[in-house]
Amino acid sequence: MVGLTALLLWGTGRMSHYQSEVTEAPSTQQAESLEVEKVVPPRVLVFFDPSRTDCVQCELHVWRFAYYTFQFQRAGAEVIGVAAGLRSGVAQLDSKLALPWETLYDLSAQLQRFYGVKWDANPNPVVLVVDSHGDVLYRGQPQDVDDRLEGNVLTTVLAAQRGADSTVAQQVD
Repeated sequence: MVGLTALLLWGTGRMSHYQSEVTEAPSTQQAESLEVEKVVPPRVLVFFDPSRTDCVQCELHVWRFAYYTFQFQRAGAEVIGVAAGLRSGVAQLDSKLALPWETLYDLSAQLQRFYGVKWDANPNPVVLVVDSHGDVLYRGQPQDVDDRLEGNVLTTVLAAQRGADSTVAQQVD
């Protein structure tokens, strides 16, 4: 968990480094900066490469996942996009799809390496559900997320969250 926090802090610093090089304004859906305090577990990470403008199927998968994004958010899970490209590519994708999450820019692929996300020949986005301990509960692609899987993942995530909350409450008593 310390490693993830360090990576998120590093990513936030890198974002501010690249903000001075960007001329377009961020869309309303994109965060100007990602505050680490807001990134509370459980979280859903959506890794995507906005430079793959030639992949219409990838865009469809991201758009379809938006429905599940709102379901995860309603259940209390933070949904964060992790972009493997510059803000201009994300802004272009956001103008088409209205991305429903804040985006962290992972230009040097540190989070991708940390979680073992590999693009290879498959440009499809990758979805990870990470619990409060930093453990990956689910790894797949947006098109693989369905109502049954969503229910199982949410049940697991929320049970883990309640367990962590009750442990903290017992320690306080």
